[in-house]
Amino acid sequence: MVVALLTFSVATIAQVTTSGINGIVTTGGEEAIGATITAKHIPSGSVYRAVTNIDGRYTITGMRAGGPYEVEVSYIGYQTTKFTDVQLALGQNTVLDASLSEEGELLQEVVVVATNRNGMRSDRSGAVTNLNANQMAAVPTVGRSMTDLMKMTPQSSSSSGMAIGGGNYRQSSVTIDGASFNNAFGLGSSPLPGGGTPISLDALDQMTVSITPYDVRQSGFTGGGINAVTKSGTNEFKGSAYTYLTSTSLKGARVATTTLPVDDGHNNTYGLTIGGPIIKDKLFFFLNGEIEDNVTTGPLARAGDGSTPYTNTNRRPQLEELESLSTYLQNTYGLTTGPWQGYNVKTPAYRILARLDWNISENHKFNVRLTKSNRKSSSPASASRSIGSNRATMIYGGNQNTYGSNTNYGMSSLSSRYYAEYRFTSIAAELNSKFGKLQNTLRGTYSFQDQPRSTEYNDAAPIVEIVMNDGQNHYPTWALTGDVFTYGNLAQTKNTVITDELNITLGKHNLFAGLQFEHNYAANGYAQAAAGYYAFEATPEEVASGNWGAVFGRAPRVFGITYGNNEAHSMFTSKMKTNQWSLYLQDNISWSERFRMSLGVRFELPSYPSLENNFNEEYYKIDFGGRHFRTDNVPDASISFSPRVGFNWDITGSRKYILRGGTGLFVGRMPFVWLVSAVGNSGMGQTSYVVNGENAANLRFTTSQEEMLRQINAQSSTTVPGSPTILSEDLRMPKTWKASLAFDAKLPGDIDFTL
Repeated sequence: MVVALLTFSVATIAQVTTSGINGIVTTGGEEAIGATITAKHIPSGSVYRAVTNIDGRYTITGMRAGGPYEVEVSYIGYQTTKFTDVQLALGQNTVLDASLSEEGELLQEVVVVATNRNGMRSDRSGAVTNLNANQMAAVPTVGRSMTDLMKMTPQSSSSSGMAIGGGNYRQSSVTIDGASFNNAFGLGSSPLPGGGTPISLDALDQMTVSITPYDVRQSGFTGGGINAVTKSGTNEFKGSAYTYLTSTSLKGARVATTTLPVDDGHNNTYGLTIGGPIIKDKLFFFLNGEIEDNVTTGPLARAGDGSTPYTNTNRRPQLEELESLSTYLQNTYGLTTGPWQGYNVKTPAYRILARLDWNISENHKFNVRLTKSNRKSSSPASASRSIGSNRATMIYGGNQNTYGSNTNYGMSSLSSRYYAEYRFTSIAAELNSKFGKLQNTLRGTYSFQDQPRSTEYNDAAPIVEIVMNDGQNHYPTWALTGDVFTYGNLAQTKNTVITDELNITLGKHNLFAGLQFEHNYAANGYAQAAAGYYAFEATPEEVASGNWGAVFGRAPRVFGITYGNNEAHSMFTSKMKTNQWSLYLQDNISWSERFRMSLGVRFELPSYPSLENNFNEEYYKIDFGGRHFRTDNVPDASISFSPRVGFNWDITGSRKYILRGGTGLFVGRMPFVWLVSAVGNSGMGQTSYVVNGENAANLRFTTSQEEMLRQINAQSSTTVPGSPTILSEDLRMPKTWKASLAFDAKLPGDIDFTL
């Protein structure tokens, strides 16, 4: 027996959706109390204001990432200073200090033109890579996935499915507009849901990849935290149309003087974006739509030509035999096999996004965004078809790896292939408000990752194979319909998060506090032969004459089905729900114009519902050296504590030489496929029934699962699991302690250098 003891974590979300500015205003070397700072987002006309406090300091948060901005600093009796072409990096605070001169000293206002790269003006302390829309558009990408953009950070690696900051893809967290875009279930090799492409790259406006963000708003990863925001409409109507084309016709097909046949296969992407004002300076929209016309080349296998039937050089079934079998199945049982060779597979996809931004007033700004994607990939029938321990001996002469349907002796129809479907839906809404000195962000997000499997014609069709002994100890194989692991296969997660954050500046201290509630739901359907499995043996004479009635009229050599231990014996689905509360506090301290520090702490409290009807008494009776384990255990609720500290030191006061760093604790998460397996692997939810040889003598072929269950007189039964998942009461979230130190310098030629 194998017992898996897991380190437990729910999928805490790292949410960063806006930017900010801060600084000190002085007059003649003294702090300017009551100076007004007005920041205007030029494309949309959005306005943000602040007033300096008794220390001459100001902070504006909740600002749209990107730009350009025009920032005006005004004070009665002094010349106005303007910063133009200011670009704000997502999740970063840009430092804009101003020294004002008296009105009589200058004839006109002072204008400071910012550069497109404001990294030296940022008060960041950790290792962060920022990308704007232009930089993302310049990144070469074939798959058009966000993972290609993530590679722009030096700490990334394509090994282990796009690892960032060490580990593997499961140790990173991705959010867009504050909503989870994680592959939360944890299957596959990408950190993203939707098969790795849940959103069009043309819909993204800003992205950051953080290795050591000492901002306690960010959590849920021990590798990297990836945050992005989508594009918004502006006061100008703008649109674009684009296409990306690949095809097998672009590949070589000649070897010396020989031209090889190339099956048709292509991937054509067509997209459209449009955005603009609904009400100038008030209400804006942005839309993006993208479709894929994908055709995948089919199998290379071809049926035998019949010249020398079933020899070592011609051992596949013949095409006329396969077509005869297809006709019989269609006419007799209504089952469609589809073509056996020379076919291509269509796997279309789409991605859509709609966003609204509303400037309710200068003090209240609201946005809401919807994204939805759907794609699928096609695969041949699963090779792992071990239904019962004696199956290989019963129908493959002892070696299914040599004689199975996916080998040189086999042929598989289109109906036996399966589609892995990747559906993803995300909704995010955010309200940024200002109440006097208080600034508040209220955000709600919902993410739905839905990954079922399907087939070309009928998901509920039983899996049917025919094997023939040709008399020469060869076993040509027909895979007619269905896939062993497709019917009822489901990987699904739902994530709902409500967050509220408060921010206030008091003297040298910029304080913020946040409260977050998160609810997660996971479901997993996985069973072998849930639609029923039949393996028949045909004689060479029956095959040659097309006497398929004789083949299907007798008992199968092997039969199998898995059914749920419920009253209707319907498909069993493992389910689990978790909740988590998070509280975080941070003080961003401006000790001087040159030295800034952040001190923060985050508390997280998960809770787990009881696993009802999941206790396996027979497994609990097993003695593991004096210990016994329950399959219905859940971890005790325990608060995690994550302190962090960061600093940013402007060495000379000119923002040309910056020393920055910090240290802190980061709490990760766990893929739900590991967690929900505590339910699926308990031996309580479903029963597998497999018979062969004489034990199947009374069974007859049917396409109805209800009739199959009647024939075997199905009874619910529990089993002692061989590899259960046991959740200990003492399990805690995975944590890692990180520290970083960096030196930034502005070199001649306006070159940014970081060590």
